[in-house]
Amino acid sequence: MSPTGTRGTVTPIVTGTNTSRTPIRVGGDPDAIVITPDGKIAYVLNWGSGTVTPIATATNTAGPPIPVGSLPETIAITPDGSTASGTVTPIVTASNTAGPPIPVGSLPENIAITPDGSTAYVTNLGSDRVTPIATATNTAGPPIPVGSNRVAIAITPAIVTQGPAFTSGSAATAAFGQAFTFTVTTTGDPTPTITRTGRLPSGVRFADKGGGTATISGTPAKAAAGVYPLTLTAGNNTGTAARRSL
Repeated sequence: MSPTGTRGTVTPIVTGTNTSRTPIRVGGDPDAIVITPDGKIAYVLNWGSGTVTPIATATNTAGPPIPVGSLPETIAITPDGSTASGTVTPIVTASNTAGPPIPVGSLPENIAITPDGSTAYVTNLGSDRVTPIATATNTAGPPIPVGSNRVAIAITPAIVTQGPAFTSGSAATAAFGQAFTFTVTTTGDPTPTITRTGRLPSGVRFADKGGGTATISGTPAKAAAGVYPLTLTAGNNTGTAARRSL
């Protein structure tokens, strides 16, 4: 969906065919749209009428407009889809009801919400500040100075880390005089590096291949018959994992 140039309407577009549907009446001067993560509701910010119009995307029908204050500039929605905000009035999406407006700086212009949904950051064009808002309580924190005429704001994605773990087997058998390869595999984020301690049979080598894999390969010499305990260690910046192998 996208606002059209026509005052007070939103025109749905079927992306599979790039064809438009009947325009949907909303408030005055629709200026921005956000859609809940489940895709069921589109919220249209109406700058001219100081309202937000919810639209059920399955039927393209508009619900009653939600008052949010005069001349709203922007709207955002929390990652769990529970709260939409504009100018800065929180809207409970389950009931489409507006909560008390949250005082921020002069001329709030834009909103960005952290990936975990815990904090909304509002740029205040008129006061050259960014106001953090705790979404759990809808309370504003101390404004953050950012310089003059700040309009846009963005938040970097969350960095996902995962401790290393082995996914390959813990033992293998090689016959002397025959070529042998055993592949060591791991998981983790960042990708682990793999090291080994312990003696290998004559003719067999260990190599970390990168990408969280390593190989133990070669052709064992006849005189190398026996059991060779090894300790393999996978490590990244979250920690290490060790596996005793034969």
